[in-house]
Amino acid sequence: MTVRPLSIMIRGKVDAVTTPIVSVCISTYNHQRYISRCLESVVAQLPPGKLEILVGDDLSTDETRGIVTTFAQNWGDIIIPIFNEKNLGPSANLSQLIRRARGQFIAHLDGDDYWLPGKLAEQLAFLKVNATAPAVLSNALVISDDGSPIGFFTNYQKERVGLSDLVGNGNFLCHGSLLYRAEYKTRLLEIPMPYIDYMLLIRLAEIGPMGYLHHPFVAYRWNSTTSMRAAMRGLVHENFWHALKFAFGAGVDRVTLRRAVSHFFEQVTVANLIQGKLGAVWSWAQRLRNESPVPVMGAVLCGAMRMPLSLWRYLRKQYGSRKFKNTSVFYRR
Repeated sequence: MTVRPLSIMIRGKVDAVTTPIVSVCISTYNHQRYISRCLESVVAQLPPGKLEILVGDDLSTDETRGIVTTFAQNWGDIIIPIFNEKNLGPSANLSQLIRRARGQFIAHLDGDDYWLPGKLAEQLAFLKVNATAPAVLSNALVISDDGSPIGFFTNYQKERVGLSDLVGNGNFLCHGSLLYRAEYKTRLLEIPMPYIDYMLLIRLAEIGPMGYLHHPFVAYRWNSTTSMRAAMRGLVHENFWHALKFAFGAGVDRVTLRRAVSHFFEQVTVANLIQGKLGAVWSWAQRLRNESPVPVMGAVLCGAMRMPLSLWRYLRKQYGSRKFKNTSVFYRR
């Protein structure tokens, strides 16, 4: 990997020995259209000296690196580019940033998303008061690729997210809103690669209930041109199932496990039917029968009964051109 040049402008320069309060791990790949807004939103969160921003570029072929280098020159030791010499993939790229993070707390963000004002301050205040919470997340504003608001990420009503909530309800949390205590980063680095953010959240929820702020503090770009969800849906499903199987051994009750299998079958079936992959639906049904720790027949039937509504929501999210409404929610829970 290649690190930025040593030439640094004075603006934002801090003592490199100082331990930052928050390390922000930003993963980028061909994000030239978005990365400026992303970095601007992060440097505005806390004063210089309290932030460390690690930007891992996974061998972009556009102008992302040039933009990141300019920001690093203008913000001194706050922004630290890490330019991979080969494409590592999303999870390996993120893991190397987590490993290098020096802050007391660690946050994650993709280069095509950005934060809204007050995000870190509110979350740090929460973790200060709630000393046993391993992490805190928030709701997010969902925006289109061009930046237009199109809804909210979720309508989750609780103020805590336990392991059973996360397993039984599927992944309804915005990864870009995550802030966690650095003492737990080893648990995340132990996860076999590749992985998706759902596995990270499950590992943190194992420790104890995570906090949840209802206010949207993140702008999440829905199906951007570089979205893993859009480009590698099959890999996402595979890694989602790996995450669920891991959670199955973490002491979750059987009712929650059945709900988890039902929601997952519904999800993969709708996605594959949209793409005309009937064989993949049958293949997943067989895998669930063989690998699920709970009987799958009832779970599959429940998932099938919800499928028409799920299919309508999927099509509405994927292809509908909607104006923003307060009732627009992408992951209803």
